[in-house]
Amino acid sequence: MKLPDSFDFALTKAIKYQANGEHKEGQLLVLTAPNNKQHALRIKIKQAYSRAITSLHQSGFFANAEKADPKEKESEEITGDAVSAVLYASEIDMVQLHDDFKRLICAGVCKVEDVEPMTAYIYEQLSCDDTDRLLGEYLAVFIK
Repeated sequence: MKLPDSFDFALTKAIKYQANGEHKEGQLLVLTAPNNKQHALRIKIKQAYSRAITSLHQSGFFANAEKADPKEKESEEITGDAVSAVLYASEIDMVQLHDDFKRLICAGVCKVEDVEPMTAYIYEQLSCDDTDRLLGEYLAVFIK
Protein backbone atom coordinates (compact mmCIF):
# COMPACT_ATOMS: atom_id res chain seq x y z
CA MET A 1 0.00 0.00 0.00
CA LYS A 2 1.42 3.36 -1.03
CA LEU A 3 1.37 6.06 1.63
CA PRO A 4 0.24 9.55 0.66
CA ASP A 5 2.92 12.24 0.38
CA SER A 6 0.90 14.75 2.39
CA PHE A 7 -2.45 15.45 3.99
CA ASP A 8 -4.40 18.51 5.11
CA PHE A 9 -5.48 18.95 8.72
CA ALA A 10 -8.19 21.45 9.66
CA LEU A 11 -7.78 23.05 13.08
CA THR A 12 -10.81 23.73 15.24
CA LYS A 13 -9.18 26.92 16.55
CA ALA A 14 -7.27 29.35 14.33
CA ILE A 15 -3.63 30.13 15.05
CA LYS A 16 -1.65 33.30 14.35
CA TYR A 17 1.47 33.33 12.22
CA GLN A 18 3.52 35.69 10.07
CA ALA A 19 4.20 35.28 6.38
CA ASN A 20 5.88 37.82 4.10
CA GLY A 21 5.91 40.36 6.93
CA GLU A 22 2.13 40.18 7.44
CA HIS A 23 0.22 38.94 10.49
CA LYS A 24 -2.22 36.22 9.50
CA GLU A 25 -4.52 33.60 10.96
CA GLY A 26 -4.61 30.03 9.76
CA GLN A 27 -6.81 27.00 10.27
CA LEU A 28 -5.17 24.59 7.86
CA LEU A 29 -2.00 22.59 8.37
CA VAL A 30 -0.38 20.71 5.52
CA LEU A 31 1.66 17.74 6.74
CA THR A 32 4.19 15.70 4.82
CA ALA A 33 5.71 12.31 5.49
CA PRO A 34 8.87 12.24 7.59
CA ASN A 35 12.14 11.69 5.76
CA ASN A 36 15.60 10.72 6.91
CA LYS A 37 16.15 14.21 8.33
CA GLN A 38 13.48 13.33 10.92
CA HIS A 39 14.43 9.64 11.12
CA ALA A 40 15.30 9.54 14.84
CA LEU A 41 12.07 11.28 15.87
CA ARG A 42 10.01 9.04 13.58
CA ILE A 43 11.56 5.96 15.18
CA LYS A 44 10.87 7.20 18.73
CA ILE A 45 7.23 7.91 17.89
CA LYS A 46 6.72 4.63 16.03
CA GLN A 47 8.34 2.73 18.88
CA ALA A 48 6.04 4.42 21.41
CA TYR A 49 3.00 3.45 19.33
CA SER A 50 4.22 -0.15 18.99
CA ARG A 51 4.83 -0.34 22.74
CA ALA A 52 1.34 1.02 23.39
CA ILE A 53 -0.24 -1.65 21.17
CA THR A 54 1.88 -4.42 22.73
CA SER A 55 1.12 -3.36 26.30
CA LEU A 56 -2.61 -3.17 25.61
CA HIS A 57 -2.59 -6.60 23.93
CA GLN A 58 -0.81 -8.07 26.95
CA SER A 59 -3.30 -6.47 29.32
CA GLY A 60 -6.25 -7.98 27.44
CA PHE A 61 -7.52 -4.57 26.33
CA PHE A 62 -8.16 -5.86 22.80
CA ALA A 63 -9.73 -9.18 23.86
CA ASN A 64 -13.20 -8.31 22.57
CA ALA A 65 -11.87 -6.70 19.40
CA GLU A 66 -9.98 -9.86 18.47
CA LYS A 67 -13.25 -11.80 18.40
CA ALA A 68 -14.53 -9.57 15.61
CA ASP A 69 -14.82 -10.85 12.06
CA PRO A 70 -11.31 -10.72 10.45
CA LYS A 71 -12.81 -9.60 7.11
CA GLU A 72 -14.22 -6.57 8.90
CA LYS A 73 -10.80 -5.69 10.31
CA GLU A 74 -9.15 -5.72 6.89
CA SER A 75 -11.50 -3.10 5.50
CA GLU A 76 -11.27 -0.77 8.50
CA GLU A 77 -8.95 2.18 8.28
CA ILE A 78 -7.04 3.17 11.38
CA THR A 79 -8.31 6.60 12.40
CA GLY A 80 -6.47 9.30 14.27
CA ASP A 81 -9.03 9.13 17.06
CA ALA A 82 -8.41 5.38 17.43
CA VAL A 83 -4.65 5.93 17.52
CA SER A 84 -5.03 8.61 20.21
CA ALA A 85 -7.30 6.37 22.26
CA VAL A 86 -4.77 3.52 22.13
CA LEU A 87 -1.92 5.81 23.12
CA TYR A 88 -3.77 7.33 26.07
CA ALA A 89 -5.02 3.94 27.27
CA SER A 90 -1.49 2.53 27.34
CA GLU A 91 1.26 3.04 29.86
CA ILE A 92 3.63 4.91 27.56
CA ASP A 93 4.91 8.33 28.60
CA MET A 94 2.50 10.64 26.75
CA VAL A 95 4.37 13.77 27.85
CA GLN A 96 7.54 12.45 26.21
CA LEU A 97 5.60 11.37 23.11
CA HIS A 98 4.06 14.83 22.75
CA ASP A 99 7.50 16.43 23.18
CA ASP A 100 8.94 14.18 20.45
CA PHE A 101 5.94 14.89 18.22
CA LYS A 102 6.37 18.65 18.70
CA ARG A 103 10.01 18.35 17.64
CA LEU A 104 8.97 16.31 14.58
CA ILE A 105 6.26 18.76 13.55
CA CYS A 106 8.69 21.67 13.91
CA ALA A 107 11.40 19.85 11.94
CA GLY A 108 9.97 20.54 8.51
CA VAL A 109 6.98 18.22 8.09
CA CYS A 110 4.27 20.82 8.70
CA LYS A 111 3.31 24.14 7.14
CA VAL A 112 0.56 26.51 8.23
CA GLU A 113 -1.75 27.20 5.28
CA ASP A 114 0.92 25.43 3.17
CA VAL A 115 3.01 28.61 3.44
CA GLU A 116 4.74 29.05 6.79
CA PRO A 117 6.79 26.25 8.36
CA MET A 118 5.59 25.22 11.81
CA THR A 119 7.69 26.66 14.61
CA ALA A 120 7.67 26.04 18.35
CA TYR A 121 5.98 29.42 18.83
CA ILE A 122 3.18 28.57 16.40
CA TYR A 123 2.87 25.01 17.78
CA GLU A 124 2.28 26.36 21.30
CA GLN A 125 -0.82 28.16 20.01
CA LEU A 126 -2.52 24.89 19.04
CA SER A 127 -5.38 23.85 21.27
CA CYS A 128 -4.79 20.67 23.28
CA ASP A 129 -7.63 18.94 21.43
CA ASP A 130 -6.16 19.88 18.05
CA THR A 131 -2.75 18.62 19.19
CA ASP A 132 -4.19 15.26 20.25
CA ARG A 133 -6.10 14.92 16.96
CA LEU A 134 -3.03 15.97 14.98
CA LEU A 135 -0.82 13.40 16.72
CA GLY A 136 -3.35 10.64 16.08
CA GLU A 137 -3.89 11.56 12.44
CA TYR A 138 -0.19 11.91 11.70
CA LEU A 139 0.52 8.47 13.16
CA ALA A 140 -2.47 6.94 11.37
CA VAL A 141 -1.35 8.31 7.99
CA PHE A 142 2.44 8.10 8.10
CA ILE A 143 3.79 6.10 11.03
CA LYS A 144 1.41 3.24 11.93
